[in-house]
Amino acid sequence: MNVESIIETIETKHGGAYWALFHSTEDGHRFLPSGDVLTPAQYAWVVRAFASPKIEKVGDLSPEERKINERRAKAVARGGGHD
Repeated sequence: MNVESIIETIETKHGGAYWALFHSTEDGHRFLPSGDVLTPAQYAWVVRAFASPKIEKVGDLSPEERKINERRAKAVARGGGHD
């Protein structure tokens, strides 16, 4: 299988759970459903396909998101919240 086929298989048959479908080997990363071994570069390509976008700077947050984060920080500081 090529990398694009592996990504499609992960999306359609495994709900995007790429991390549960590989074992690290001396040769690279074995894709368990097919037995194909990916090089580190190919595996990185798969990981990037499923990685969530990262917020690079505070300016990327909307005013509402900043307000939510501020409230969460205050709640955590008071001993509440989710952290």
